[in-house]
Amino acid sequence: MEPGTDEQTEIEAWLTEEGRKTRLVVEERGLPLAPLHHYGAGWQAHLEDLGRSLRGYGSIWHDRWTELAPGYEQLGVQ
Repeated sequence: MEPGTDEQTEIEAWLTEEGRKTRLVVEERGLPLAPLHHYGAGWQAHLEDLGRSLRGYGSIWHDRWTELAPGYEQLGVQ
């Protein structure tokens, strides 16, 4: 998604304190609708990998994305 083109997207992330924990929310706007399920699965896999990395484990991004994408596709776009 190249900046300055019709494919440009916008990403925002927020950290919110919730008691002794912190909530991370990531929002991306401007994505094309057709492959939206791929982006949803990709973001979830990336954020899970972030958690794995913080606990000292390696990435399983591609395997997790492959596992998640069909479920996101079944949700459809509303």
